[in-house]
Amino acid sequence: MIRIGILGAGYIAHTHIKAWLDNGEVELSGVSWASESSLNKILNKFDVPAVNDVDELLAQSDAVDVCLPTGLHEEAVLRAAAAGKHALCEKPMAATLEAADRMAAACRDAGVIFMAAHCLRFWPEYMYLKRAVERGQHGRLLWLDLERFSSFPDWSSRGWLTDTAQSGGPALDLHIHDADMISYLLGAPRAVSAREISTPSCMGIAVDYDYGGAPVAHARGGWIAQRNYPFHMAYRAVFESAVAEFDSRNTPAVRFTWPRGKPPAPFIQKTDGYRLQAKHFAECVANKKQPETATAQDARDSLALALAARESARTGRPVEFSA
Repeated sequence: MIRIGILGAGYIAHTHIKAWLDNGEVELSGVSWASESSLNKILNKFDVPAVNDVDELLAQSDAVDVCLPTGLHEEAVLRAAAAGKHALCEKPMAATLEAADRMAAACRDAGVIFMAAHCLRFWPEYMYLKRAVERGQHGRLLWLDLERFSSFPDWSSRGWLTDTAQSGGPALDLHIHDADMISYLLGAPRAVSAREISTPSCMGIAVDYDYGGAPVAHARGGWIAQRNYPFHMAYRAVFESAVAEFDSRNTPAVRFTWPRGKPPAPFIQKTDGYRLQAKHFAECVANKKQPETATAQDARDSLALALAARESARTGRPVEFSA
């Protein structure tokens, strides 16, 4: 049985704990590195022990799941690596490429497994999109739009998510999902162009990715002040012979426009990316092998893409992209 320690006790820790509790191959050794009030919320909801000392939790664990604010990711992963523990780290991997490089080097030197929690790579509807692009079953991908929006994350501890200096704003916390999917599907673009908005009513970013022609690729996302605005994520993928559209608010979530006849029913697992992500990481730890996807390099590439978008938004000019 693999022992997983949770570092952090905020919203994403709750989400990850649910996924771990559905996995019969692991046990949760505890939760640490959080305020008393945050830990109490975990204890009231889940049968998971609180461990006050982080080093004690590391000693009791085979691996850690880093669910801390972005600015603490490097410290947490370096401490885990120094203790010989494997690490699953919430996205973005870090706030800077230099920190990401230090994290990757520490895990490599310690001989431990590192995986980034880029959950879209494991989300069934996006896994279908990846297969469609790779196999060419609908012809070549010509156009790709991705988006994700939610209400302001004012539930975050001390408001760290809406403090751009701490979180990187929607570009690094929210858009990073779609930046990672762009990188996963299409590789590095020639350049990115972006615009940002930051007001009390809306914070967001819109990004164009230049691949020198087809596919045309765009992504947009942000936070909206209205508390009742529901989270959603979506894509539109225009292929030569079909259009696939996904919207998390719809049932079924994936719909097709097909040239003739009845469109094919895609195979989409009835689960979510958090559970499949946890399963893959647990298998990597059990088999002592690095992940096939969501690697440290994958996470660095996606971070570089999101940072290039922020730079374009800051300067008002396209940024040639180089991971």
